[in-house]
Amino acid sequence: MLARLKTKISYSALSLMAGVVLCGCAKSTEIAPVKNHVVTAKETDSLMESIKDETGLTVDEVRLLIVRRMRAAFHQLGSQPAYPEGQTVGQIIEIERAAEAETLKKQAEEKAQKAQAEVESATKLQIMQSALSGRVTGKGFKLHDFNKGELFSYVTLKATFENCGTKPIKAFKGSFKLTSQLGELIQEASLSCDNLPRALKPDENFEAVYSFQNNEYVPADIKFKDTTLKNMKVEWIPTVILFADGTKLDLEEE
Repeated sequence: MLARLKTKISYSALSLMAGVVLCGCAKSTEIAPVKNHVVTAKETDSLMESIKDETGLTVDEVRLLIVRRMRAAFHQLGSQPAYPEGQTVGQIIEIERAAEAETLKKQAEEKAQKAQAEVESATKLQIMQSALSGRVTGKGFKLHDFNKGELFSYVTLKATFENCGTKPIKAFKGSFKLTSQLGELIQEASLSCDNLPRALKPDENFEAVYSFQNNEYVPADIKFKDTTLKNMKVEWIPTVILFADGTKLDLEEE
């Protein structure tokens, strides 16, 4: 567990830790001779001890040296030591500064890509919801009956779907996201319909009852059973809509 933790600590977290260590250090604008100090074989893990009495490094430069040592301790440098033999203190600082800049750049790119993906997914969902609407019109419960060989209890949802688009729909799947009035998730009720009597034409409705197995000993299932429909918020999330002409809309497809 500790080994996994060591590999997952982010650069930002290490930098913050180093910053806490340095909270009492003063800044310096002098060109420090210590930057020309060449790391010896004995200093690859203990450089900071060797130069602790030297002056001239800024708080940020010392932070970068500490971050470098932390990254080595958390196995983020591979087989490389914290302070490679033969490199100067100045070189190590610049290498670490470049590594930090590259990490921050990648984080910013990943954040931007994630935001773009979320926008695209939300847009596609709106298109699919405008093609096929879905609403829950009733909720029930069917208790198990061991005498009849019915081993499980079920919550039932009666749903109505409407083709709001311009093309006949052959099949679809998705889920009803059921939440409390405060937005807490109660159930993600997944369903599919690939056995329509015929393609659902534009402006036509289709009704069906779906059953979801319910365990009376599971808290989440108990809440799903006991919460009335009027106390739930319901969102229809279509994931695939297959049209009669063979084309389809797929929420997960790029």
